[in-house]
Amino acid sequence: MKTTSVYLVQLPEAMGALAKQAASTAFSDIEFVQANTVAEAAQNTVSGLQLVVLGNVPEADISAAAQMTDASDLPRWAVVTLGSASYDLVESVPIPDCQARLLERTFRFSILQHELLRENLRLQGDLKSVARRFSHDLRSPLNCAHITCELVKELSASQSPMLRPQIEVVQNSLSETFEIIERFSTILKATTEPLPASVFSMDSVVGRVLEQLEEKISQTGATIKLPPTWPTVKGVAPWVETIWQNLLQNAVVHGLPGNPIQLGWAQTNEGGQFWVENSSAPIPPKVHHQFFRPFEQLHARPSTGLGLTIVERLVALQGGRCGYERPDTETARFYFTLPL
Repeated sequence: MKTTSVYLVQLPEAMGALAKQAASTAFSDIEFVQANTVAEAAQNTVSGLQLVVLGNVPEADISAAAQMTDASDLPRWAVVTLGSASYDLVESVPIPDCQARLLERTFRFSILQHELLRENLRLQGDLKSVARRFSHDLRSPLNCAHITCELVKELSASQSPMLRPQIEVVQNSLSETFEIIERFSTILKATTEPLPASVFSMDSVVGRVLEQLEEKISQTGATIKLPPTWPTVKGVAPWVETIWQNLLQNAVVHGLPGNPIQLGWAQTNEGGQFWVENSSAPIPPKVHHQFFRPFEQLHARPSTGLGLTIVERLVALQGGRCGYERPDTETARFYFTLPL
């Protein structure tokens, strides 16, 4: 069990005794530290869980306690003030409400919240490191392998023509790996370095996506039907572009060949609902819940299995939601919502 260090800062005698009683009930292994100021409490170097309980201290001390970090630049301790406070991550208990049972629960909750915050910040740091490594460091050796394949292919063209198919298999695998890296990088960057929302026209975003997919749409013989008008929305335009790209690509690749693909939208209580709709073979209801999970292979054709996962994540980061429904027995609709 970790030792919980409880700092009592400027607590009147009666309140100090009450805080000690509550803390002793809340934590099994505990040590108390008396201090006159937050700065004095911060001079103690201890390991384990830390909780600072503030009494009649200046506002500046409450602010300093809330912003105190340790050597890892993580929040140092959980903060509870017996009185009023309006700082993030500071729990306040009004003096008239102070009683042992309430303080015990507040202390325990504050420590739990504090530990979850520290772990969340650690994971965010790890994720940023992974994002940088994944997006940049992996590309260099793969590019070297790709260049080497091109060189071997040229050298073997006249001397060992039978090597060409094997080299192309390697190149195809490299291309798939690059695509997976690109898709993962999209999620990692959006999560670790979120972009600010802005107001933009959905018409321009959809237009760019249709230009990007023009060749693939032409190859499959699909036709795209658009609504008469598009609304102005609030969100992150590059993310919305990626959402449309993934939904449209799924419809083109997995829809019935030659059938029209309908794009549409409607105003709802959530803002705007946008969708891609096309004819497709029925999919068993038991797998519908898998659509927005990573790596689910829902079709017989090869797939990275990440398209709908990217959609779900980017939509959620903008405060919307996404889903799947069948307006009729022959039509599949994938949709997402955004604020208007």
